[in-house]
Amino acid sequence: MLGRGLRSSLLKHSTLYVVANFINSSIPFFLIPFLTTRLPPDNYGQLALFTAFLNLMIAVIGFSQNANIAKTYFEQDLKSFRLYFSNSLLLITAIAITLIVISLIVVPFLSTPNPVFSQSLIIITVVISWFQSIFRMYLSVAQIENKPIEYGGWMIFFSLLSFILTVIIISNYDATWFGRVLAIMFANIIIGCLVLINIWKRNLLIVNYNTNYFSQSLKFGAQLFPHIIGAVSFSITDKYIISSFINLEQTGYYALGYQISSIFLLFTTSVNKAYMPWLFKRLKSNNSRDKIMVVRITYIYFILIWIAAAIFIVFALVASPFLFDEKYVEALKFIPWITIGFAFNGMYLIVTNIMFYSDKRHLLGYVTLLIAIINIPLNFTLSYFFSTIGVAYATALIYAIYFFLTWYTVQSIGGLPWSNLKLLWNDMKK
Repeated sequence: MLGRGLRSSLLKHSTLYVVANFINSSIPFFLIPFLTTRLPPDNYGQLALFTAFLNLMIAVIGFSQNANIAKTYFEQDLKSFRLYFSNSLLLITAIAITLIVISLIVVPFLSTPNPVFSQSLIIITVVISWFQSIFRMYLSVAQIENKPIEYGGWMIFFSLLSFILTVIIISNYDATWFGRVLAIMFANIIIGCLVLINIWKRNLLIVNYNTNYFSQSLKFGAQLFPHIIGAVSFSITDKYIISSFINLEQTGYYALGYQISSIFLLFTTSVNKAYMPWLFKRLKSNNSRDKIMVVRITYIYFILIWIAAAIFIVFALVASPFLFDEKYVEALKFIPWITIGFAFNGMYLIVTNIMFYSDKRHLLGYVTLLIAIINIPLNFTLSYFFSTIGVAYATALIYAIYFFLTWYTVQSIGGLPWSNLKLLWNDMKK
């Protein structure tokens, strides 16, 4: 029987996070009719490539500091946490400056036919990523303090701002994929500056370099770096292969199917964000009853996520044709397979939190690196035999492998009664 505390706090905050993320994800979703009407499929494919590259850069510059902040919050007093937060911010700033310097020196000597990887676009991407990383660090503070209203308010405001700027710029100034890039840049600069002001007002920013905290932040990020980069590489490998070996038009179709399926991904991410603070508290207590509860909720979630995925696929296939221009109808065939992949990813997110909390986070890096290595030839092979739909098959398959390997690794760490079904059943009847 679930405890009263679990029912009240976890359900309440889960609902608020899901609602906030649903509203937040719905805002850019309403851009689909606008973008598919204004942009041809090849432009949509180019925009998808930029977005994938941006996500990769955010992972590099952010250096997992949002997760670092979430974990450290429970381990330090407020004064120490402020100093730790400031040194984490200093770390991502140093990474961003380093990348800009490298791009200024190296890129002029490189030749690339794709404008996404030009020097100007790389610098724009670094600037966006720096502001976005600060934004995510602040959201982690709101999340870990159990402030879903503040968390959701910032997210919704950012998405609204990006939406409005996109419509204005593409309608009046630049009716290409680059118009959307400009909107993303301006939105991130504005939200980043507002967040920095708020960080200063809350005294979270202390101008005091601390070697120990800086090193701890660097170590945390370094341990997870292979994991994060490997995970993000999934979203760029598929689009890069389609654009390079098939064409940008097919990339546009695939990207639209991927974006629609991402609504389900945002749902699972919302649940995970609400679940993480509760999980960390239970793991810190080191109580046997709490451990049983963690495992039981995980198994229940595994069942519910597949029910939700089936419902979402049916709904998406029925509703999607009314949401985008008819020239993009080919995108529908990708939705079921990508959603299946995201269902496995949702299961992965729930179990990987345990790895984030443990002192064996580096194991995630090994798992993710292995998956990233498998992902490239898998995409090549399936795209060769099945064309673009083969990449969707690869997406579903690689997330399934990723989940099972991660779950196996989590079980090997020990500490939780994953296989003791009798114990879980007996405790449930109490």
